[in-house]
Amino acid sequence: MLFWKKDKESLLKDKLYKAIKLSFGYRFGKKDLLVQAMTHSSAREMNSLAVSPANLSAETNTQKPSEIAPHINERLEFLGDAVLGLVVSQMLYTKFPLMSEGKMSVIKSHLVSRDVLAKKCRALGIDKFIIVGKGIESLSFPVSVLANVMEALFGAIFLESGYEKTNKIIAKLFVEDIIAGAHEKAQRANYKALLQDYSQQQFNRVPVYKVIKQSGPKHKPIFEIMVYLPSKLPQTGNERYGPGIGNDKKSAQQSAAKIAIEKLGLLS
Repeated sequence: MLFWKKDKESLLKDKLYKAIKLSFGYRFGKKDLLVQAMTHSSAREMNSLAVSPANLSAETNTQKPSEIAPHINERLEFLGDAVLGLVVSQMLYTKFPLMSEGKMSVIKSHLVSRDVLAKKCRALGIDKFIIVGKGIESLSFPVSVLANVMEALFGAIFLESGYEKTNKIIAKLFVEDIIAGAHEKAQRANYKALLQDYSQQQFNRVPVYKVIKQSGPKHKPIFEIMVYLPSKLPQTGNERYGPGIGNDKKSAQQSAAKIAIEKLGLLS
């Protein structure tokens, strides 16, 4: 580990700059801002800082009292948390126009959680370059430290390059997680409710379900149900989807609604 020394400051900044450029895909124009984003609060009142890159040789701290540690990342973390929440919310709102506020909230809460951010921090290799006080071991960083650094980096990029650039970086990091999260929710979705919301928004009418076939013994019947929606082309009449199959009408209706939603591309 490298102990922060005035004569090593330039070297450390260069190492951080190259590491973030490689792992994060962003070129910081202000290296001081990058250093601040990477500096944990454990270094608040330390005259020396430890940074975890193993490829940097250890140095003895010979700082004078006037050589203070760089600013910590708590304020950038606060800003980055807000920016991250906004970007993820916007992605969910835009990509899934029929998803309810409740479902969006659940997915967002998971994606911006400390656990998810910490995993991304490790996956990108950013954890190897966090600047901390000497009391913290770099090999056992708490989840909160890793998550806070990610948020601070988002805040720093926002300050330096604005929302559009930050949006692109966060979107690239989270798009697969958002799709996976939405699909996971879709497995437990109330398809009838989703289809009804869609039909009311598009046509101001609710879907119509009709039993087209019933078979099997009385104690275990099998229902086949079609669901009908108004066509966007009035002259073509109603569009029908199905059949949904189930051992009761409710499950068959859910099955038919699921078929309609998939064909309409409402969860893609």
